[in-house]
Amino acid sequence: MMKVISRLSRSTGRVFVLALFGLIFPQHGWAASITFGTFATTTDNPLIDTAPSVTVDDNISGSLTFNVTVPNTNGELSAVFIDLVGDPSYSASGLASLSTGVSIVDFMEDTNDIGNGRNLSGNFTAPVSGPAGTFDIGFGFDDGDNGGAGRQIALPFAFSMDDLGSLTLASIERIGLRFQSVGSLGIDGLGGGSEKLIAVEPVPLPAAAWLFGSAIVGAGLITRRKKKS
Repeated sequence: MMKVISRLSRSTGRVFVLALFGLIFPQHGWAASITFGTFATTTDNPLIDTAPSVTVDDNISGSLTFNVTVPNTNGELSAVFIDLVGDPSYSASGLASLSTGVSIVDFMEDTNDIGNGRNLSGNFTAPVSGPAGTFDIGFGFDDGDNGGAGRQIALPFAFSMDDLGSLTLASIERIGLRFQSVGSLGIDGLGGGSEKLIAVEPVPLPAAAWLFGSAIVGAGLITRRKKKS
């Protein structure tokens, strides 16, 4: 009985140490993510009545992957804005589209307007409660069509940032989304309205949770290996 308790104590100790390591160093070689569950709009009756899904993944390779989609909407995306905590360094050349046939254009810094109607102007509902202010990063898209400046892309959309410098997952504070062609469908299958949304209050999904599970499995394997020997 005492041998069983001793083995259990040693295994529990290993689990605790590994899980504690994951909590203290959540980005030390492990992927993690954030998601956004709160959105501010410029109207109390938004045309997009289904909350977008916006997630950012911190990859083991040292890059960030952004995913944007809106379930059950006919709208298209015309601009993305990213607001950062503090003043982290990064390289604009590391910004790249992951969606087939779409490239990123019209990159600007410290703005909420990249031209041709692609802006986050106006007063927003809570928790922004007023003008959006400027964002550190803003950009539009080129999908190869002949739409000229201000072109729009269908969702979902994914893009990445590498060559991050001091920018990390924790640097992402707000993400602004400018939609076009939302609302009632016209003869071309698109809506005639537009929408401005700001994703705020990021919710972390740290790797420590699954690291803790891995630690439990690992401790069990160690115990079984000792029993066999």
